[in-house]
Amino acid sequence: MKSRKQAWSIALCLLAAMALAIGLRARSTTAQSSVQPAPQSRITGQPLVAASLPATMVPTAVLFADAAFGGQNSNDGVKQNPQLPPVEEFTLTPPNPDRKMYKTILAVRFPELPAERLASQVPMTLGDQHVVLQRSVDDSRIFSAAVDFDWKAFAREQQQRKDLANTGREIPVFEGRRFVRMDKIEFVDPADIESALQSHQALQFNAEILEGTGFTIQPASELMITNLGVVTDHTRTWDSCSGAGTQMGAWTFGQLATAMTGTGGSRLQADAMVQAWLNQWLSAQPVNSFTVAQRLEMTSKIIAPWQALGVDSNGNVDVSKAPFQLNAIVNRIDLGAGSTPTGGEVRFVFGYCSSGANAFNVIFEYGVPASVASGCTGVQNWAKEWHNLDVTTIGTPAFNAALQAITDQVVTAGADSTKPPFESALDQARTNETFLAPSANWEQRQFQLIAGVGGLPTLQEGTIAQTPDSQNASGGFNGANSPPGPHAAVLTDYINLHQSDILNGTNVVPASFNDPLQNFNGPFLGGSALNAGDPASPGFWNGCHPVGGTCLSIASNLARSDLSLNTCNGCHGRETANNVSFQQVSNRVPGSGSPSGLSAFLLGCTFNNGGAGLTSTCPLSDLFPLTAPGQETVQDPVVSTQTNTFGDLNRRVIYLSNLLGQTCQSDMLLRGLVEHRVNFAH
Repeated sequence: MKSRKQAWSIALCLLAAMALAIGLRARSTTAQSSVQPAPQSRITGQPLVAASLPATMVPTAVLFADAAFGGQNSNDGVKQNPQLPPVEEFTLTPPNPDRKMYKTILAVRFPELPAERLASQVPMTLGDQHVVLQRSVDDSRIFSAAVDFDWKAFAREQQQRKDLANTGREIPVFEGRRFVRMDKIEFVDPADIESALQSHQALQFNAEILEGTGFTIQPASELMITNLGVVTDHTRTWDSCSGAGTQMGAWTFGQLATAMTGTGGSRLQADAMVQAWLNQWLSAQPVNSFTVAQRLEMTSKIIAPWQALGVDSNGNVDVSKAPFQLNAIVNRIDLGAGSTPTGGEVRFVFGYCSSGANAFNVIFEYGVPASVASGCTGVQNWAKEWHNLDVTTIGTPAFNAALQAITDQVVTAGADSTKPPFESALDQARTNETFLAPSANWEQRQFQLIAGVGGLPTLQEGTIAQTPDSQNASGGFNGANSPPGPHAAVLTDYINLHQSDILNGTNVVPASFNDPLQNFNGPFLGGSALNAGDPASPGFWNGCHPVGGTCLSIASNLARSDLSLNTCNGCHGRETANNVSFQQVSNRVPGSGSPSGLSAFLLGCTFNNGGAGLTSTCPLSDLFPLTAPGQETVQDPVVSTQTNTFGDLNRRVIYLSNLLGQTCQSDMLLRGLVEHRVNFAH
């Protein structure tokens, strides 16, 4: 009997889908539009709204952002939805109890050729629901599924959008990291939603009605926290520059390192782990068959001064006396973006306090465990925890206690039971420094927490995300102190072969690459990322080198630019005309009383209006309200007539606002069909 009922239910759904496919051509209601036809996408040629979900309304807000690069967060085990073609149109058909239809029929129409490449059944997670999209028997472009849909919530969300549209506000739209335009706000009129619900008639609209929620985000307290009342909190931080604070406080380098050793770990284990981590600079490190050069300056500039502050009973550096000051606490929830969102990352940015500004950054990057933020509802609750910080004055005891309650869920020992043996949610630790490298070169390295010799916690140097090797087999990095590699043209071939993936944001730079055109088959992903010591001549990726070698033709400079922008040394270099010496967050100057400076790429402006192509000047204070998106416009390093516009904190504001303003059984359910996971390296 049960199986007969299931078969009957499936038959009804298929009949409804067939009827819906026919009805798609007879629109009963349409989205109310206050915009001109969407510009063509640079990727697909489809209207931009169909190529990538545009962004949310950004009310008057503050812009901030952080200094590191994206990583693999702890929710990587969550099964991701397949990459779908652009959605040309949504159709919702309400339940109709008189016809024994108790669910909403959701249908999407894709472009014809991409739709034909899809399987006839596509399993998906939409909101918190597991569904299977079924291809229509009448129209191969249309796929549908029966879902639980909250029509009242959808009407409320669209009423909010209508109210925003009536104010004349516009929405900033980003493609990947680039700001591309401002859009007016589209919406489905709530009266049409009510009419469709009452008449059980289909409702058609495009993806632009998912833009905007109207939530005011304050990045200074919700996304990028550099406030001195937080980073110098004497209860939770320790600053060996001034001797102020609490050793082993919740946000100290020492406490975070000790938590990495797990619930059964100890400070002595943390001391040994950190000493071994520092010692890796003292000898050449083999990483992915490349050799990362030794930096003997580590002994005199960091290890010896640290040991002078105190050593443990084994002669290792004492993590409780770590000479690192906290510069920022960062909410990178945007790194969890995708059709099945995760909590992204939480990051702590430290600076070596004895070296002065801009010399040595260490970033601890934690993936938010699935136990903290899993599924649509869990991620939304996680977003609300950060947003609720804004109700308390930043830097006060109440604010800092609330912030610690958030960070403790991620960084405490045993926070992530899915990552044995230490149950640490650390995705990676990264360094960015010019303190040790010869000729004042900047170098970035990446470290993973592993079980080392004897099963002890070890921060082991590994490949650096999304960045080909800067000097060796891949070549192609145009840095002042980076000679051409023996196979520089390999990068050109890689860009040409992976152009579509690079442009749609799904490209992941592999550990090795086979390029028969250049008779090359070998390691590709770099062991470290180098950049010129002179901020006036930062490097970028181009697939050849201006000195020697032959420059092959790159089919798409936009693809070249996207790949370069997503590398560590490209983003911290010429692609963004970085204005704070290859850092996105600079080190605080000890005793200056000023927070860390932020880059133009993040703020969407420049501090002195002297950088290449930078168009707007930052105000004196980093904490400032903006009535329009900040825009840092940079001349492309290869094609002089092309410019790129950035303001990455604005993009993060948009993402957080989207999470807060929509429900998992309405807008967020629809968003799962148009929003894809990001592969940002920073």
